[in-house]
Amino acid sequence: MKPFFKLSQISFFVFAAWLSVSCSMEEFTEFSELGGLRIVGIEVSDSEIDGTSSGTENITLTPYISDIDAGGRTLSVSVVSCLDATFAQTGQLSCTPNQETYPNSNTFDTSTLAGSSYTGAMDPITISISDPASLIADFSEQLRFNGVPYFVLFTLTSGSETFTFVKQLRITDRGTLNSNPEIDEVIFAGSVLSSAPSSSGTLSLDVTSAGAPENYTELTGDGTTQSTTESYLVSWFASPGEVTVGRVLLGATSKLETSEATVLIAVVRDRRGGTDVEIFTP
Repeated sequence: MKPFFKLSQISFFVFAAWLSVSCSMEEFTEFSELGGLRIVGIEVSDSEIDGTSSGTENITLTPYISDIDAGGRTLSVSVVSCLDATFAQTGQLSCTPNQETYPNSNTFDTSTLAGSSYTGAMDPITISISDPASLIADFSEQLRFNGVPYFVLFTLTSGSETFTFVKQLRITDRGTLNSNPEIDEVIFAGSVLSSAPSSSGTLSLDVTSAGAPENYTELTGDGTTQSTTESYLVSWFASPGEVTVGRVLLGATSKLETSEATVLIAVVRDRRGGTDVEIFTP
C-alpha cells in the first residue's frame, strides 16, 4: 500500500497533532467525548530506544481505538515512521518517512470490538529500527543523551473520513531507558472501579509502584546533567456522559456525569512516550 500522504501533508498532520496536545485543557470542551473515530492512546513496548545498540531494535505499538457511532467497519491503516530532531522547532519533518506494514493487509475491522462497544485495542504492529547507534551518531551529545525524536504516524481511513495520530518515541544513549507507567486502580466515587460506571461521581487513578514516576537525568547546554522527576498526565474519555476536566495531573480528580452505563477510558502518560490504557465497557 502506498503512503496516504506526501511529505508536506505528513508534516501538516504531525504539526496539528503536536499542537493539539500542547494547548490548554480549557480549549478542549469536547476532548473527552467518545462517539466518532479516534485513537485514545498508543501503548509501546519501549518508548525509549537504546541508542548504543548497533543491532536491530524491535518496538511493538498497540493503538487503543474507539469508534462507537460507526457500529463496525473496516478501516484502512497507514503507518509511517521517521527520525526527526527538528520538528519541535520548525513544525516540519526533515526526513523521508519509512512506510511500515500493518497487519491484515493494512486494515482493521472494528467489528471485532463489537462486544466492547467498538472500543478497545487494535492489532499491535512491530517496527524494526536498525542500528540506532548509527542513526543518531551525527547528532549533538546533548541531543543523543536527551533523546532524538522518532515519530510513528498512524492514519485511519474509511471512505472520506481520515484520522491521524502521532506517537513520539526517542532514541537515546543515556543508558537508563524509560519504563511505562502502569495503572493500578481506577477510583470512582471513592471506590475501586471494577465495571463500567452508570452514575455520576469523581474519577481518579493510582499507579503501581513498578510504574511510579521515575527520576531521570537530562544534559543541559553547558554540559552538566540535571535530575528531573516525571509528571504523569491522566486523560479521561466517556460515552455517554460528560467528564470534567478531561486532562489532569496524576493525583487530581475529574468528575463523570452520567445516568446510564457508560464506556469509560483512563489513559496515563509520563510525557516521555510511556502510556498505559484502562477501558471499562457496559
